[in-house]
Parts: sequence; C-alpha cells; structure tokens
Amino acid sequence: MDTSCTIESKMENVKIEECIVINRISSQRQDEGYSLPQQSKLNHEVVEKDCRKVVKEFNIIESAKSSDKRDDFYEAVDYIKKHHNIKYIYIEKTDRLTRNLKDTVLAYDLVNNFDVSFVFTRDNFILNKQSNSHAKFQFDIKAVLAKNYIDNLSDEVKKGQRGMLEEGKWPGGATPTGYKKIDKLLVPDIPRDSYVVRAF
Repeated sequence: MDTSCTIESKMENVKIEECIVINRISSQRQDEGYSLPQQSKLNHEVVEKDCRKVVKEFNIIESAKSSDKRDDFYEAVDYIKKHHNIKYIYIEKTDRLTRNLKDTVLAYDLVNNFDVSFVFTRDNFILNKQSNSHAKFQFDIKAVLAKNYIDNLSDEVKKGQRGMLEEGKWPGGATPTGYKKIDKLLVPDIPRDSYVVRAF
C-alpha cells in the first residue's frame, strides 16, 4: 500500500485537494447487480492513489435517454457549479457521464468555464483544459458511441413492441380501462368492460 498520501497529510501546510465521485447506472436492475458499489470502489481507489479527499458522492439510478429526466445528475452538476473548490470529478467511464450530445456540451462547459477535471477511472484518462486534441477526440468518440448505443437500444425496444402487437400481445405500459392482461394478452375485464361500452 502506498503510504505517501498518509505521510503528506500529516505534514503541516499541506492542502489535500477535494473532489467528488459520481456513480451512475441506468436501472434498478443494474443496481441489484452491485454495479454502483463496484463503481464506487474503483473510483475511491483512484482517488486515494491521487491523494485527494472525497467530500461528496452521488449514486444515481436513472435513465439517460432524455437529459431533462436526469434530475439526480443535474443535482450533481449544480453542486459542482456552486462549490468552486471542487476541481476533480471521478467517474467510471464516459458513458456514465454523457449519453447524448446535450450532456457532452454540458461536460465541456464545466471543463472550460468552471476549470473542472473529469477523471475517468476505468477508461484511464482525464478531460480538462489542458487535455490535448487526442484526449478530446477520445472523449468525443466515446460520447458519440454512447449516444449510438442508446439510440440503437430504443430502436430494438420499438421493434420488440411492434412484434408483440403483430402477435396480438400487449407490449407494455398502462392497461386500457375495461381490459386486463393475461399472459401478455388483453382480454375484457368483466364486468368493467360493460361500463366502458355504456360510457361511449
């Protein structure tokens, strides 16, 4: 174990840089697979190696398909903007930070206007003001690939839903009033169905 951080922290007039950690998954199912703890463990290991101190950790479980639905993510962004002493954000991979072009622009805004450094612990690179063109290109490519993954996933879901409809099955969502779902099939919900007929 590297004890240099411990030794330095005991010296006088040595200021330990503060940072935050962001762990993010897209669904509760991933959380049940211990993805959040795994991310947290890796991020903290790299923070310790870099001799910094975690002052805030965000554990986010939400979809990144639509940026305006990422309330927990934007809470972390607001925290960064309000705490100017935070210059380092540790996050596992690029796709944990951004999966659409709007979030990519947001990341560059934090880098360029708030002098933030994103430390991608698994991807093993840093994005900040001093990043060269190759590092920026690497980030941009990963961000575009992440967006493509989400777009493709959406296409596959829609394809599956169309297939279920063609088979006469209900693809999901709220069951229409007057029906109930049995083995993915919609059947009249007796006697409620008669009330629906009368209402119309």
